[in-house]
Amino acid sequence: MPHAPRIVIGEVTPDVSSAMDALHEAAFAAADAAGVEPELLQLVKIRAPQINGCSLSLGRHVRDARATGQSEQRIRDTRAWRNSKVLTLRRRELTAG
Repeated sequence: MPHAPRIVIGEVTPDVSSAMDALHEAAFAAADAAGVEPELLQLVKIRAPQINGCSLSLGRHVRDARATGQSEQRIRDTRAWRNSKVLTLRRRELTAG
């Protein structure tokens, strides 16, 4: 079955795109203010598209994590976080879905 063309939100609904960008920035500023470590935040960024089924975002966040030195095992373990031996309790709690 052919895939439907991707919708470029910024072109179709620029106001929604701007609001989503602002929400994204606010969420990550709050995580930073709360002391969430950058490497842990990357795992959360990977877990979110695993939960919502967005392969485009998942691929982007996995590439970003690899580029900053996140281990392949940690990246893989975000799918099975409850049983992970490399994710600490804090990481398992924050990547829970």
